[in-house]
Amino acid sequence: GNSNGNGNGGGGGPGGITAASVSAEFNVVVKDDPQAWTVEELNDLRDVLSKLPRRMYQGVEFNRAPGISPSDGAPPDPNILGVCFNSGPTAGAITLANGFRDTDRVTKQDWPNPPWSAEEGIRMHGRAILAHEVTHNLQFYGEGRRLSNLNESALVQDFAATFGWTFDSAASRWVFDATRRDERISQYAIGTPDNPTSPMEDMSEAVAFFLYDPERLKATSARNSSRFEWIKAKLGI
Repeated sequence: GNSNGNGNGGGGGPGGITAASVSAEFNVVVKDDPQAWTVEELNDLRDVLSKLPRRMYQGVEFNRAPGISPSDGAPPDPNILGVCFNSGPTAGAITLANGFRDTDRVTKQDWPNPPWSAEEGIRMHGRAILAHEVTHNLQFYGEGRRLSNLNESALVQDFAATFGWTFDSAASRWVFDATRRDERISQYAIGTPDNPTSPMEDMSEAVAFFLYDPERLKATSARNSSRFEWIKAKLGI
């Protein structure tokens, strides 16, 4: 399809929100290919972009697809709801899969914090995933060039040093300080001791909470290292 898809945003109608209108407002490319965005999804996207500095998403392509494959040739993985690509033919693109507003995912991903109505939980969860993936885009491109290795990112290194992450070169993975697990905002943000995630995931989750559950984010602060204050100072949100 063309860069703005069919322009109907999944049925926005004349004068309503469309893929084309969101593209024009934020200088991004919202595609209705391979799958059209619904009006509700476009409203989620618009809400997220309106809350973030433009440097976090300038020129990004946003796609909707039935599912996302973990690698070329592999079948879609139903557990992958969003992805930000930094290499390959879709570098600079963020893709959202069916289910990114699924009510079941709210509990599975430990977000957002109850009590939420089912309807509000679906909406907030979808917006959190969008904010999470846009933060990955900043990590990849925020220094004015595409980083193939995020360990080179000054922003990631700063976050890691502040919030208890160290890189184990021998094991080629990030390790989280076990004494600081009470600071986690969600299980997904840091993983488990045997299978940690990374400061990139931790930061992306923190931005989502900053926007949509700031009180929970503030409640995890310890050792004078507040993810809430770091995001304000370093990302300018």
